[in-house]
Amino acid sequence: SDEQNGPIYRSLHGAANLTGEWVRGEAGWMCASELPNTVNRLPDDLRLAWDTELGGPHMVPTLHRNAAGDMRVRLLLRLAPWHDPRHRDMVRRLVSMPAAHVMIGEVEASTLRLGGSFPEELAVVGDATAAAPLTGLDLTLDLSLAYYQLFCKQIATAVGVPGTVAVVLSSTPGGEGTTPDVQSTVVPVSLRLDRVDDLPCTVTLPETPSPRTLTVRNDSGVDLTLGGAAVTLLQVDEESVVPVDAYAGRCTSTFPVTIPAGGSVELAIEPADEDEADETPPATDATAEAAPATEETALLWNGVLVELFDKRLVTTPDQMLKHVHELAGATDMTRDLVVTSPVFATGTLPERWANLVSIEVEVTPPGSPATSVVLSLATPSRPLPAPVTLHDVATGAPGGITSVAYRVRNNYVDHQGAWTEPQQQSGTDLVVYPNAAVGD
Repeated sequence: SDEQNGPIYRSLHGAANLTGEWVRGEAGWMCASELPNTVNRLPDDLRLAWDTELGGPHMVPTLHRNAAGDMRVRLLLRLAPWHDPRHRDMVRRLVSMPAAHVMIGEVEASTLRLGGSFPEELAVVGDATAAAPLTGLDLTLDLSLAYYQLFCKQIATAVGVPGTVAVVLSSTPGGEGTTPDVQSTVVPVSLRLDRVDDLPCTVTLPETPSPRTLTVRNDSGVDLTLGGAAVTLLQVDEESVVPVDAYAGRCTSTFPVTIPAGGSVELAIEPADEDEADETPPATDATAEAAPATEETALLWNGVLVELFDKRLVTTPDQMLKHVHELAGATDMTRDLVVTSPVFATGTLPERWANLVSIEVEVTPPGSPATSVVLSLATPSRPLPAPVTLHDVATGAPGGITSVAYRVRNNYVDHQGAWTEPQQQSGTDLVVYPNAAVGD
């Protein structure tokens, strides 16, 4: 049983006689808590926090211009702790507290450092040396357009944007001439769109004694998959913070399962030792007049503690990134697209365009209405304000302008020519030529 094997587990895995001092074992860093039925533990990672209202990670980008007039991206990220559900389940077994709450304990100090390529392009708004609570924090970054594009590419891959939180667990002042004794560790930071802190689900039980099923409702706002579940069966009393009793359970459903947004799935559960749960010892003379042995000895539970394993988004990282930028909405930021015709820039027109007065260029940036400019010998080049969107910044050419559609028509001394078929060109310089005059 857990009660008999608990001391052995704790001895083997470094959690024997758990106290207020931090110790590291197979289930990570942990220590005793002053709260009843609670164990303190450091998280495995800090990850992007999931926001149910947004239906995505708490990642809010905004375009702005700095004092020098350069366009940049202000990015608000919310980081939250992630505990591996398997490690939480292991903690409870190691300390023989099958229904323990696993919480983040107090540490002396914690400092965040983000890594990745070109860190000089990333600036933290506010005090970059401020404490980074392991319980979660809001982080505001100021990024160049080029680095934001790189940032988006990285968080949409398995590489992610890495970082660390340097943690001082405890320290003891040293004597004169000696250095302090510091106990420290590092908690990884992993910023990836396919790995968030949690995808919220609600677990409910039917109102029957010792239920053999439970229902998992997906409250995350997106479709998800589950890879497994660990189950502990509980006898609970509303007036007690500690369960009256707990039994090892198991989930017998087949995994993985997919749960649509707002949908539910029913999982089958049973005691881990089904034979023991159903076994009814023979009655004796001493118990013959008491309640039936079945009611005395059968396992009874009215609650359940569930750890859901391998919760995964069905949405791809690229789809989620597009969703983030759609939520950001439109901006009033523009960048000049320079439209030029080398034919007019020479100062004289070739003989084949002797009757040409000007050309009209109709430009259609992505998601915007068409705008026209007229080029001539007097004005061979014109700037055209083109809107810049965050999606363009993340996925397009440097500067936030992807490709534009354009078409051209000639204006002659005595008539107007026909429009060309729409064409595509990328970049911030659009070079165009007059249409052939023959037959126009």
